[in-house]
Amino acid sequence: MAVEIRHWYDEDGSLCLDLSGRRAERWLSALGALRLPSTLDQSRGVQVLRVPQDHAATALIEIVRLEEDLNSSRWQKLRRRRSDKVTEAPLAGPVWLAVVLALLVIHLIVGDITKNHEVFSRADVASGQVQAGQWWRCITGLCLHADLPHWAGNTTAFLFFGYALSRQTGEGVGALLVLLAGFFGNFSNCWLHDADHRCVGASTATFAIIGLLCASSFIRRHAGGEGWRSWTLPVLVAVAMFTLTGIGPGIDIGAHALGLLWGAILGALSARWWPRLARLIWPQALGLILAAVLLKLAWFYAGGLPS
Repeated sequence: MAVEIRHWYDEDGSLCLDLSGRRAERWLSALGALRLPSTLDQSRGVQVLRVPQDHAATALIEIVRLEEDLNSSRWQKLRRRRSDKVTEAPLAGPVWLAVVLALLVIHLIVGDITKNHEVFSRADVASGQVQAGQWWRCITGLCLHADLPHWAGNTTAFLFFGYALSRQTGEGVGALLVLLAGFFGNFSNCWLHDADHRCVGASTATFAIIGLLCASSFIRRHAGGEGWRSWTLPVLVAVAMFTLTGIGPGIDIGAHALGLLWGAILGALSARWWPRLARLIWPQALGLILAAVLLKLAWFYAGGLPS
């Protein structure tokens, strides 16, 4: 970043650097560290830093370099502060709350998985059926839970992280991204298991939200000029969340890991456009419509919503 240093040469050939702007201490320290002689003086009615003729050229080069480095550092900090300011959508929360309540209604209708409601046999994420072409199970399975504590744990995290996501993406775009990442997570997980593997729950979508948020954090930090450091915090957060909540007895680790992975992939591909989309009505409306159509289509192929 080019800078202009106001300077002139006196009759004796000495360099006079204009000290306007409280730069005396900084320049004196810099030239002193380089063992270049300099003194404070007056010239043309202003305070200057005077450098003897023999050292004038070197001193001017070093002062220009110092100011360029300083301005570059300030510019990087300004970019980082701007990139850290997340554009917040004007509305965040109602859609996620509605989803949580809908999942509760579905669970109250079908009951625990031990009651063997017929909807589990036609709408859970069954690897064999998915591999045979029943893709809709990867969506309908997100809506079913094994018992009430399973629903409560998933939806609490879903609501918390979903709210954080929708403040960046808007509710429609966020809902569509989460549904797609949850679908891809379940679909890819089915191909890693035997045909008799089955699972239910919204946790794949919950980890997809974490992946989306981590990708967003990486994009913003990278845009702020942090370089390789931009990925460390998001990765550590993702690993910590996965370790604390994604692993344990009876937990489908593959679904959680792949939900996280697909969320990160979709986030990396789309996060740079979130600030523009978050405050526009039509992308949010389109996202909600597409998400609703996918859910409706999936339950249509699954034989209809439980009743």
